[in-house]
Amino acid sequence: MNLRTLIYSLAILLSALNTNAHASLIIFQENFNGLSQYQTTGTGVGSNTDFFTQLPNTNLSLGFIPSNTANDPYFGGRDLNGFTSTGAHQLSFYNLDLSRYDNISLSISLAALDQHVYEANDQLTLSASHDGGKQYSTLDQFHGATYGALLSNGVEQLGRQFKTFTYHLNDIEQLSFRIEALSFNGANEAFAFDSIKIQATEKQIGVPTPSSLLLCLGGLLLLIIQQKSRR
Repeated sequence: MNLRTLIYSLAILLSALNTNAHASLIIFQENFNGLSQYQTTGTGVGSNTDFFTQLPNTNLSLGFIPSNTANDPYFGGRDLNGFTSTGAHQLSFYNLDLSRYDNISLSISLAALDQHVYEANDQLTLSASHDGGKQYSTLDQFHGATYGALLSNGVEQLGRQFKTFTYHLNDIEQLSFRIEALSFNGANEAFAFDSIKIQATEKQIGVPTPSSLLLCLGGLLLLIIQQKSRR
């Protein structure tokens, strides 16, 4: 192997190592396609216009059609006081093991009827726990306003098209995540969510970093050059 070929090969190797070390992986995904990786509180159906359940369902009307119109499953709620208590309606994921990962992010797609019908007590809250669900901290909250408004977190407003929101989490060992819907007692107050996803990079435990490999390979290259110069 001549010197030029060696340098080219080393460059390809370093590039591959650097890419693999930072590749983002989907380590958890819930698309409501039947796996049911979640637990629920307050689910139910009172009529075709008051429910908290998986959709689409030909017997239920959300009052709008989210952007995935190809009969793909998602989760939704409307007029939540029509079938059960007025407490929070929840969908939760417990104790997801993230001990092997860094650079963790969680994303979810949200939609809602785009009318000024939501009051301040209509709240869709996303929260996370790092201690097995004992204590939760709020990632985001969407609500209305006095006399009615669009469902909003103060920066982004929800509409009929699913919009994806991403939240970057501190490096953690274990994650519990929940979506809570509180109030939504009006006949037209409706929301939907889908595509819950966690992405991260694998920790490079015991594997030399590209920079350390570069130093070693650089030293090897220098040794080869010195040997060639002595001939």
